[in-house]
Amino acid sequence: MPKLQPQCFTEPCIGYVFDEITSPRHKIVVLGDTYDPSPLIPLCEDPSPTLLIHEATDSTISPERDRNGKLSKRTIEVIMKTTLARGHSTPVMAGEFARRVDAQALVLNHIGSRYLDNPSCLVFLLILILLKYCLWNLLQIPGPVCD
Repeated sequence: MPKLQPQCFTEPCIGYVFDEITSPRHKIVVLGDTYDPSPLIPLCEDPSPTLLIHEATDSTISPERDRNGKLSKRTIEVIMKTTLARGHSTPVMAGEFARRVDAQALVLNHIGSRYLDNPSCLVFLLILILLKYCLWNLLQIPGPVCD
């Protein structure tokens, strides 16, 4: 049974911790939308997460990748202000949390509101993320953790 812990978001949100009790102990931590996952730190100890799935949205974008020429002109300060106001984390924030809890691997995701009408899509995406992690990391099959 997973452990549940409330996390900080603009509305109630829960993070999940799946912890094996047999050796070798693997721990998977799945965070929903959050601007501050620190309430989950106690559940990320002994052992530290084998895999941390952390939501993250928005980031700096290079001019070469910016199709309309607007997104690459935003400053980090503007991105942080907008992201935090919406209750989310940036990729940098997710990486800092992964380092703080000593996660062995980090997968970033963000499931936008366009998927809320189809819960089976959310389950499919989570299964896909876990399958990729298991195949490419636990089983040592070469390939990226995420596309």
